[in-house]
Amino acid sequence: MIQASPAAGQRRQKSKYEHASEQRRLHVALYLSGVVDDAERQYHWAFLVGPKVEKEDDVPGMRYHVKNTIVDGEVRWVYEELDIRNVRMTNTLLARFAIAKVQDEKRLVEILRSIPVIQENPSWRCRTLAVGTAVLDWQKIEPAARKFVEGKKAAGRHNDVNQMQQARPTFDLIQGREVSP
Repeated sequence: MIQASPAAGQRRQKSKYEHASEQRRLHVALYLSGVVDDAERQYHWAFLVGPKVEKEDDVPGMRYHVKNTIVDGEVRWVYEELDIRNVRMTNTLLARFAIAKVQDEKRLVEILRSIPVIQENPSWRCRTLAVGTAVLDWQKIEPAARKFVEGKKAAGRHNDVNQMQQARPTFDLIQGREVSP
């Protein structure tokens, strides 16, 4: 589904950041969640879409995720789409993992928007959005993502304030290698 092609005769709709020659990538992104006593919930999970080639200092793109927010006095899960100035670096981003080439970004967004956001289920969370939409092999993606972030943490990557001002590490699961330290 994520790599679905447009119907015959239709032109693929471009995102506002996409140029005619630009290929797009779908990343799973791990952020600090603020939860420290539960390994299963220590990360916030999101999807990022941005260009394959990241030559500029700022690489604009989109973030798709669900987050807890207060709505009418209640904490609710809310789906959110955000234009972000730089997909390589946001405040609490730990790492990104390229998981797919985006062939039809409009279709990808339609799929994400169609996923039900479940309320009042304590086991439903941001990770569920990612797992629930996975048409790729989530059994490979999740352990690889966790191992990569843990390795960066063990190496002290997130302890140095100067490094937190730089682009975050990116592992390309398509190519099977780290593409940005």
